Amino acid sequence: MNHYTGAVPDTQRLVDWRTFGACRAVDPDLFFPNPGDTRGIEAAQQICATCPVPARMACLTEALREEGGRQPSNRHGIRGGLTGTQRRSLYEKQRSRRKRAREQAAA
Repeated sequence: MNHYTGAVPDTQRLVDWRTFGACRAVDPDLFFPNPGDTRGIEAAQQICATCPVPARMACLTEALREEGGRQPSNRHGIRGGLTGTQRRSLYEKQRSRRKRAREQAAA
């Protein structure tokens, strides 16, 4: 006998960081400046700098999770206030720290 009622369990709905992001009212194209467009990069990073910290960190965390080990050439736009190259560097540092922590825990 199936007791499924179709009712949704009583779960807490999480608020998406985009609700509070400083980027919510800005043209998304601003966050995808052409390579070498220093002014465009700085403009996007300035908007990110005004973002509430939890939203900015959630944005950056999402970017790092989505991009994983991709090369900088496959990381597009300014996300969490960082360029693709900066995010790749941060990803590598975090990966190295996790590896060291695992090795120390195993020792």
